[in-house]
Amino acid sequence: MDDLVLRGADRLAACIRVSALDPRRTALFCDLEGTLLAPKLPDEAAVSARLHDLLGEIRDRVGLLTITSSGSLTATRALLRLDGVTYVTTYGLEEMSSDGTVTSDPLAERYVADVAAMRALAETELADAHLGVIVEDKRVIVALHYETARDPAITRHAIVTRVVESARARGLAVIPGHRVVEIGPPLSHGTGTAIRRLLRANDYRAAWVFGDSLADLAGFRALHDWAEIDRRRGACAVAAVTAETPSPVRDDADALVATAAGVEDVLIRLRRAVAAR
Repeated sequence: MDDLVLRGADRLAACIRVSALDPRRTALFCDLEGTLLAPKLPDEAAVSARLHDLLGEIRDRVGLLTITSSGSLTATRALLRLDGVTYVTTYGLEEMSSDGTVTSDPLAERYVADVAAMRALAETELADAHLGVIVEDKRVIVALHYETARDPAITRHAIVTRVVESARARGLAVIPGHRVVEIGPPLSHGTGTAIRRLLRANDYRAAWVFGDSLADLAGFRALHDWAEIDRRRGACAVAAVTAETPSPVRDDADALVATAAGVEDVLIRLRRAVAAR
């Protein structure tokens, strides 16, 4: 594992120790795309049986396992195939608790037409095959993937000038990620708000947030604010990084690990620790 931990090995070890003291008072928030899974096109993403079983074992030991995702609730559940966990999807616009109760943000519905217009614009303006853009429709969010672009810089420039500027003129939010740009409602609350609420809901002693993009920074901040209330709490914000990870993600994380492989190794170590109790 040591070669996958790029920074913060001591912080990881300390949070694992606190988690092991009372696993039922431990909460985990794991981003799916780019964190639990390596960045891929939407139709190529797949959860291995090993990762599925690992998450299932952790779910059975800790107080809360939450999967966060930029994808829709339906798509995320179909991909992960894991019951008994909490899902916070579409950047916090949809949520399903571990008992299956589903809630959604009615304010997001106001922006469905504007998002649809941006999807149509992208399909027209970014249709050139050499750009390598794949448009993913999430209804309240549209994702513009360019993982297969021949020249990512040229494609990113085209996305910004042909679509992003129009989206911002409509007042929509623009969320850049690892070779993907997502456009959606300009709502101030999201995954970070959900993490704050879920952490307040129980008397947790340790908490983890795993992420990889600018969209995960609100979750990192929520975790750090929660930890500041009681210094006895164990908290670790873990970033899965690549050469393209934005500096703010690296700076705000307590530990850096090498891609999704590093996240899986941390989870394996955590599973061993909580299973021993």
